[in-house]
Amino acid sequence: MEKENVATAEAITTEASAKINNYSEIPQEERDFVHAGSIFQNDNDSIIAQKLWDFSQSCSDCYHLPQGMIEAVMIAVASTAIGTKIHVTSGVHDTNVSTWMCLVAPSGAGKTPLLNEIMSPLKSIQAQRYEEFKVFFRIFAT
Repeated sequence: MEKENVATAEAITTEASAKINNYSEIPQEERDFVHAGSIFQNDNDSIIAQKLWDFSQSCSDCYHLPQGMIEAVMIAVASTAIGTKIHVTSGVHDTNVSTWMCLVAPSGAGKTPLLNEIMSPLKSIQAQRYEEFKVFFRIFAT
């Protein structure tokens, strides 16, 4: 049973990798079908959704990755920014909201540059806050 599961997982990974490797070679009309499934629909009524859609579209064009993959990374990064600030209570349990993401693509597909691009605003904020902390700590320590 375990060997069958491993074989199935390997087959799914191989198929997904083949699709990602060939993504830039897919005709635009077929790629549009993938983009039509965007969670940030190109909606003129929502400025935020429009900006997120535009960003994910430009990253898709730049990194030659499916727009849905980019949006999944955006959601995971937003979840990282939220951290443990939001809790859900079911009456018995109090749980923080967490989003886990597993980004699967072949080596060289552009995962790291994409993650760096999307994480860069958080890294800037973190660096700024760390500098503020160091100033506060120097004042506190004296």
